[in-house]
This record gives sequence, C-alpha cells and structure tokens, in this order.
Amino acid sequence: MRDFTGFEYEEKYIVPKSKDIYIGYQEFKKMNLEKLFEEYAYHPDEHVMMIRNTFYLYNDHVLSFTAVTEKYTGNKLMEVFPKELFAWVLWVIEDKLGKSEAEGGVRDGQYYYEGTLKGELISISPMYKHYELMNKSRFSYPDDESDMLGQFLEIEYTVFTDPKQKAEWEALAKRFPLNPKEDCVDVDDRWILKQKLDKEEAEQGEK
Repeated sequence: MRDFTGFEYEEKYIVPKSKDIYIGYQEFKKMNLEKLFEEYAYHPDEHVMMIRNTFYLYNDHVLSFTAVTEKYTGNKLMEVFPKELFAWVLWVIEDKLGKSEAEGGVRDGQYYYEGTLKGELISISPMYKHYELMNKSRFSYPDDESDMLGQFLEIEYTVFTDPKQKAEWEALAKRFPLNPKEDCVDVDDRWILKQKLDKEEAEQGEK
C-alpha cells in the first residue's frame, strides 16, 4: 500500500494536506473488505444492465471501484471518499441543489455544489444522466504516480429512482450519518475564513 501526501487545490479554499490512499487492484483482491453497494447502469453498447461502481468500506473511507475499466484495461480505477458520502449526496441534492439561495441552497443561477466533507473538498454537478462528483483533495491516478487534480465518480440518476438501489443507498446514509454543521463547510464559507485569517495576519504584521 502506498500513501501520497495530499495537496492544496487552491490556496483560497484552504484544503487540508491529508495523505492520499491508494490500494492497487491486485492487492485489493486479497483484502476482505465489506462490500457496501453496487451501482447498476444501462450499457448502451451491450444493451444490458451492468455494475458500474462497487463501494467498499475501508476504515473511515469508502472505496469506489469503477467496473467498466476492468473489462477494457484489466484494471479498476479507485476513488476515495469519506464514508459519510451516502448521506452527504442526499443532503446536497435535497438541501443545496434542491433549494433556492433564500432557502439556504446554492446561489441563484449556480447548478453545482462544492464544499468540504470531513475536511476533503468535494464538488457535485448534475449532468445529463448522472451526478458527477469530484474529490479535489486527492490525486487522480496515483497508480500512475500522476499529480493530476481530483478523483471523479459518476453516480447514475437511476440510483435514486430505482426503488431497490434507492433503499440501499438510504440505508447506508443512516448507517453512516452526517452532521452538516460539524462535517461540512461550504466553499464560500472557507473563502470568507481565508479572508479573515489574511486580515488578522496582516494586522499582526503591522504591529
């Protein structure tokens, strides 16, 4: 197992420099990790339903392996998110994307949400058939020792419309509950905090 030192996405967001997690696929297959969720999606080329992402519990995080890459490359891409991801996604969809700015949602005219979850900067954007998540506190492909920004995860809308998948996702949200006031910080709030810290530092330097 290799650890990679995290990086600052942008200084103004004050992203914590946590260590990145990477488990090679061959190493992963030897581990007895609990399988939490399998996401099914329709494959237009093969006209069948297939597993798109499989989520496993790893300490305080969820590992998501994208199955489609295994078929074509023999490997699986791995994304890492805090285990509260299931509850966080539901909270964002309902309380941020589903409400107006006056009601506490995202700013009027903004169609995505970005904030921290347990100290990791994550964005979520509604796309044509799925939500696109990006963990901006982690390297893209640590197996290639790349320093590209972010890990991407696509979650099909069918996860929240198919009764079976929706029930399973909601059960995991209850199992790993979220406290938005303690676990989450809006990016705009972090920018305000950055300005406050800069002002205090400047004032101390003038003394």
